[in-house]
Amino acid sequence: MYGIVIAFQDFNGALGILGSKWVGFKHFINFFTSYNFFMIIRNTLTLSLYSMVVSFPFPIIIALILNEVKNVKYKKFAQTVLYAPHFISTVVMAGLIIIVLSPSTGIVNFTLNAHGFESKYFITVPSYFKHI
Repeated sequence: MYGIVIAFQDFNGALGILGSKWVGFKHFINFFTSYNFFMIIRNTLTLSLYSMVVSFPFPIIIALILNEVKNVKYKKFAQTVLYAPHFISTVVMAGLIIIVLSPSTGIVNFTLNAHGFESKYFITVPSYFKHI
């Protein structure tokens, strides 16, 4: 709780918490009056909603489904694939997503091409980016 005071200071790491200048509500006023305030709040709420939707029911449903799988090798493979993101860094996961969605070599675009659709670089479409 001691570190919360940083929000009320112009914090300087060299001076530390006790040596930094006290500015009161300056940073809060700047945030609430900024041009991007509503976009920031909307994005935060959207990401929180996605997190709640995925992190609560999805693991329970997957656990129930995997509990019914009789093929042990398939069950172990599925568990490994599902738990891998928890043990792989964000940078590596982002790289994997970029590779999978690549318009030239990605499996998603390969599948779209096989069904007669054009390749699309999903990462560059602003409306898709937040959801990816």
